[in-house]
Amino acid sequence: MVRLDNIQNWPELAQQVRWSVSALAKQCSVSVRTLDRYFHAKFDKCPRTWLAEQREQSMIELLHKGYTVKEMAASLGYLHPTNFSRRFSTIRANIA
Repeated sequence: MVRLDNIQNWPELAQQVRWSVSALAKQCSVSVRTLDRYFHAKFDKCPRTWLAEQREQSMIELLHKGYTVKEMAASLGYLHPTNFSRRFSTIRANIA
């Protein structure tokens, strides 16, 4: 886990791997299970939850920058517009 402790740019890595746990583990050259143990120890949550929070934070930033819903969905890697719309509605209600 020493190698994971050296990583300082977790939010940027999250974006690079499109908020995917398996892609993040691969990028860090560790197993998904090792990443899971590390995240529980460092962030007190599983990687999936942490990545979802990072994605939501990016959504809020894009919203404040004036991106359209369609632009945000594409930028955040949502494959199905309905999934993005549902999540977007929840986030927007929380920041309004």
